[in-house]
Amino acid sequence: MSKVLIKQATLIDGTGRPSFKGDLLIVNERIDSIAPEINCPEAEVLNAKGLFLTPGFIDVHSHSDFSILVDPYATGKIFQGITTEVIGNCGQSAFPLKGACRDHIQKSWDRFDLKLDWEDLPSYRNRVEQRGTAVNLAPLMGQGNIRASVMGYKENDPTEEELNEMQQLSREAMKAGAFGMSTGLIYLPGTFSKRFEIISVMQEIGKAKGIYATHLRNEGDTLLEAVDEAIEIARESNTSLQLSHLKTWGNKNWHKCAQTLDKVKQAESENLSIHFDRYPYLAAYTDLDAVLPPWTYEGGKETEIKRLKDKTIRAKITKELKEKIGDDKNYWNTIAVSSVVTEKNKPLEGLSVQEIADQLNQDPIEIVYQILIEEKLEIGAVFFAMCEENLKTIYQHKNCMVGSDSCARPFEGPLADGKFHPRTYGTFPRFFAEFVKTGFLSWEEAVYRATGLAAEKFGFVHRGKLIPGYYADLVLLDPNRVQDKATFEKPAQAPIGIEQVWVNGKVVLKEGNQTQELPGKFLSKN
Repeated sequence: MSKVLIKQATLIDGTGRPSFKGDLLIVNERIDSIAPEINCPEAEVLNAKGLFLTPGFIDVHSHSDFSILVDPYATGKIFQGITTEVIGNCGQSAFPLKGACRDHIQKSWDRFDLKLDWEDLPSYRNRVEQRGTAVNLAPLMGQGNIRASVMGYKENDPTEEELNEMQQLSREAMKAGAFGMSTGLIYLPGTFSKRFEIISVMQEIGKAKGIYATHLRNEGDTLLEAVDEAIEIARESNTSLQLSHLKTWGNKNWHKCAQTLDKVKQAESENLSIHFDRYPYLAAYTDLDAVLPPWTYEGGKETEIKRLKDKTIRAKITKELKEKIGDDKNYWNTIAVSSVVTEKNKPLEGLSVQEIADQLNQDPIEIVYQILIEEKLEIGAVFFAMCEENLKTIYQHKNCMVGSDSCARPFEGPLADGKFHPRTYGTFPRFFAEFVKTGFLSWEEAVYRATGLAAEKFGFVHRGKLIPGYYADLVLLDPNRVQDKATFEKPAQAPIGIEQVWVNGKVVLKEGNQTQELPGKFLSKN
């Protein structure tokens, strides 16, 4: 029997109530007791005087579905104090994987020698458990997976038979323990899904009292309409709504933040469970081809590349892009290439599209076409499109949680190759450094948002709070030192101030070093 006694810590228990000093005893994988003073002669004793002890942080918006099978140690997350990740966001998950869906996603993971040889949630869970994981994983299913598994990547509406098949896949996943469903309504193939289709599939989630997490159909020019759509879908399907990485994209849309939160308030007053998450940065990260019109995605990656090579179609795309950009002369300065696959284009990482265009003396739009073709669309980009004032307003809201919007990556090796968004390595320490140490939020409120509130929203049993009988997912941190170190120029840097991390009672980070323990569990809604 394993026993660890943490002495003289300041406990912030994840409920939002005031902190208190005391001892906490871990027995095996759970919290055994909490008291002002505990004596247990047979326990290993850890003196935590001057340090804060909190529940492990819950990353409510993660993309570690596949990376966790390449590197199960989840290093970039563990160093932040993250002990549980909600995976399967933005419409893409590790299940179901059938037909065109499997083929499409497999291409992104060929270079990591990861074979997607499972099909549904139970078989994916088996793969993860066989491999092991340092963090707990809570799966959402991706609506994009369901649509692509049934319909491929075509634009048309589903037939009645196809709709029935998608509903059946949804029922099966919920029965197998999924926590809900996500949509990515700017991505292939979710962008082709109309409201009636989403509601029809999402109603199966509502019957199981699941979550609807959505990357909105638009986060800029039609943000307010997109929020209305999400609220209607949640209401009609009787699901609990999670607005993913809530933002107002582009300076001409920054004024919409207050109106967006008014819509949240109104929906909540009508008894809709509605929350949202955000990462503490002013730049977003996604695939570079997100700048293209949605119709270019139809048919999958190979078809999209053929369109980009066709001069006539390119002319049409260029016309639409110029109409979208309008007179914004700074547009291509706000988009930077962050990760490529080919060695030829490695020097482009970290440069804005405008900087690349200036170096090569070419039009920025033509540069985008060129590198998308050369990289076979496998190119990530950072988009600088948000403002500090709105970030503070969003984090001030009681319904806001914290999500990294990134997959778990190590500090070196193939998965760390590229200039990824620093949120990959710094989200939670930055949240505390920027919004708590400055006095903007109290420690108690901030920890609640990162732990207890997230557990309540997603229905994690016996997690997210310091309560006897709960799983010992814990973080010991130095409140004076906690700080992110990751930058856009050099993202793969460990934060400081996270002193020790436990997952299910096992130490996974100690004195700045990750252990080789893989104690994470695959969580189930059932």
